[in-house]
Amino acid sequence: MGSVVGTLAVIGAIALLAWAFGAFDKDDQGTQDIAAPPTTSAPATTSSSPSSAPSSAPAARPAQPNLPAGASPVNDAAISGQPAGNFNNVYLSGPTSAEFANNVREAYARNFLQTKQYNAVINAYSPVTHLNYTMDCRDNGQWVTCRGGNDAVVYIA
Repeated sequence: MGSVVGTLAVIGAIALLAWAFGAFDKDDQGTQDIAAPPTTSAPATTSSSPSSAPSSAPAARPAQPNLPAGASPVNDAAISGQPAGNFNNVYLSGPTSAEFANNVREAYARNFLQTKQYNAVINAYSPVTHLNYTMDCRDNGQWVTCRGGNDAVVYIA
């Protein structure tokens, strides 16, 4: 009986130490919600272009960014005025469709979740023209501006 109690005590101590050092934590990689971007300030780039600037995460994004004049809300979050800052609000400017703007946001979100990079060159499909377009997305700390295609401009906040 005494050896059983001793063995259980050793197993319990090992389990407690493993728990204390995080051995039972789940691996979070690949599961980060885009609504909670990381706040690291380490420089990073996603474009192979030598002129791309480092991308760093802002400490906090505004709930109501001061978007450029002419930015029109596209998705439900932007139309209903939900707080921004989580890359879920989509706006467009210029000659583009709401469908394409939403696809740009989806492509940007996928890229961000995979790379954790704020600046990126992405490809998005237009259901209007049935073509894929390259979009250059740049973060300014308040929102991300994606430009490309046929002069399309998409803001993601």
